[in-house]
Amino acid sequence: MAVVIDVEDVSGVLNAEDINIIALHFQTYGCPAARACGEFVSDYLTGKPLSAAIHLSEEDFLREIGRMPLGREHCPGMTIRALRLAVASARANEEDSL
Repeated sequence: MAVVIDVEDVSGVLNAEDINIIALHFQTYGCPAARACGEFVSDYLTGKPLSAAIHLSEEDFLREIGRMPLGREHCPGMTIRALRLAVASARANEEDSL
């Protein structure tokens, strides 16, 4: 799974933690459970600050969307790992712009 985060214009923003997510895109192949996880993350985090993405846990995920189908229990964790990589990338890109 790959996740890409688009953030707001950083003009005048003093702290990368204050930057809001304006869109979150995910890419995965085939698995409906993985697609559902990506869609949840996109809907849940759009409009929230980058810090919300870092604090989202697998437990939060399961509380919001419920149990995964048998054999697909790895999907929330996979989504969280992809999300954290995307946040790290967005932070690095935006801090270069500050």
